[in-house]
Amino acid sequence: MAYAFNCRSREAGPQRTGEFLAGENACPPGDVDGAPGYEEFLQALADSAHPEHEDLKEWIGGPLDPVAFDVDEVNQRLNQTQS
Repeated sequence: MAYAFNCRSREAGPQRTGEFLAGENACPPGDVDGAPGYEEFLQALADSAHPEHEDLKEWIGGPLDPVAFDVDEVNQRLNQTQS
């Protein structure tokens, strides 16, 4: 499962601002070793019999919806880092 996003940035005087326009799917949490690692991570989370299932659930600290993307939430977080 891949993730994608579109964004734009603009300069407003000495400060550059950014805004996400759209996105698709959740990005990988933390260090899962790129796209192949993310696929393995998602498979382990989906399979309660997988040997790493419980450890990975604990590591991410809560549920993960791999198809979720909330452009408003992303922009809110982006604005917090630009302040």
